Amino acid sequence: MATDEERNRGAGAFSTPGVDIPAARPPYVTATSGPQVTFKFLNVEPPTSVYISRDDLLLFRVWNSVPGVNVGLHVRVLRPDGVLMPNDFPTFPSSNRVLNSTVLNITEGYLLSCAVFAAGATIARGQCFVQVGVIRGGLPGTLIVQGLISDYVVTPQFLTFPGGTFRSSTEGPGVILRVAGSNPAAGAEVTQVVPAGARWRPISTRFALVTSAAVANRQTTVVYDDNVVAFFASPSNFSQVASLTQNYSCVSIGLQGGFLSGDVLLPTPPDARLMAGWRIRTATGGLQAADQYNGISFNVEEWIEGTT
Repeated sequence: MATDEERNRGAGAFSTPGVDIPAARPPYVTATSGPQVTFKFLNVEPPTSVYISRDDLLLFRVWNSVPGVNVGLHVRVLRPDGVLMPNDFPTFPSSNRVLNSTVLNITEGYLLSCAVFAAGATIARGQCFVQVGVIRGGLPGTLIVQGLISDYVVTPQFLTFPGGTFRSSTEGPGVILRVAGSNPAAGAEVTQVVPAGARWRPISTRFALVTSAAVANRQTTVVYDDNVVAFFASPSNFSQVASLTQNYSCVSIGLQGGFLSGDVLLPTPPDARLMAGWRIRTATGGLQAADQYNGISFNVEEWIEGTT
């Protein structure tokens, strides 16, 4: 039987006699951890290392070999008052590989990003070279203080700062082109000049020689020269007689020429680089006045030289 002390162990007048008071609960402890990262609202560090002052300008340079191209530059600047200012600068460069320079005024502040894109035509690597930089002073007499972008822009990709790769115009792969040569006059040699502003790596060359009825043995040699001095010559070991049409192919096949599918094969260097103004030509022993070269085609890898 419960004692009086046990029956009156309640929590007050309305408690049930004899019922124990529940044990006090410990303080609640949350199981959710607090934030591990905090951000400053005062004395915030600059978002980028490139600051555009009132004396700074952007230099936008383009070398291009494709007609109808629109090259755009998009710039984002964070002003000192915290306002983000976008700037867009389109340009329509010429297609003759010459330098197209534009000096741009932009908002003072932190340069967050630059992006270069191309539209209006399909562009492969090796055809449109772009440079963007921060300068002091206009053109001429430009002082470049910060390089931002230097590379080929291709469609549909784009170039960016920060995060891009800085390259020269002759670094990396170029564009593969088929160049149709011009037929020379009768009795004249094949001559192909590397265009201004370009650098070529010849891959292959093909042409035909149609000989007249004049009796003579013609021997074709393919020559590379700098328009003055020849530095490579590949003579054929085939003598072409009168009244004959013969195709010739120039490829990197080693040191000895031969025949393949009716073509006379002439070996050429596998990695020759030809500068602007240099030539690929023929020198033909025994060439007659009515002999005719035709069907001339060159397969080359081309870069833009990127000169000023």
